[in-house]
Amino acid sequence: MSRKPGNRYRHLLAPLALLCLSGFNAIALAQDTSQHIRIELGNNRISPSLIEVPANTPMAIELVNIDIVAPHTFTVEDKVGNLVINQNVEAGKTVATELPALNAGSYTFYCNKSLPLQKSHQEQGEEGTLMVIDH
Repeated sequence: MSRKPGNRYRHLLAPLALLCLSGFNAIALAQDTSQHIRIELGNNRISPSLIEVPANTPMAIELVNIDIVAPHTFTVEDKVGNLVINQNVEAGKTVATELPALNAGSYTFYCNKSLPLQKSHQEQGEEGTLMVIDH
């Protein structure tokens, strides 16, 4: 089947549009140590909610609290609940820190803050998954 030159990549438009609309931008990929990951905390969410990093490689992270009143944390635990990182970020502030080198696997990250008589920030949806992948 012959295609006109102007229509050469037209068949890719629908899948690309679907990826954009489906939240594909909610995934951060870190390929090497020269890159850093920007993570936004606030409004009952952490964005991106899925982060992929290479195994056994420390990674620079920039934590941005987009709330102007509430402090947040970026807390990472391994599968058995051991604390990997617990970084506090005051309201409206940005903190640069480093995610230590981790073994391959899936880790949960969340905000551990809560107010009296309310659900914790994590229970309100402020959490995500860190996928550490062997390359």
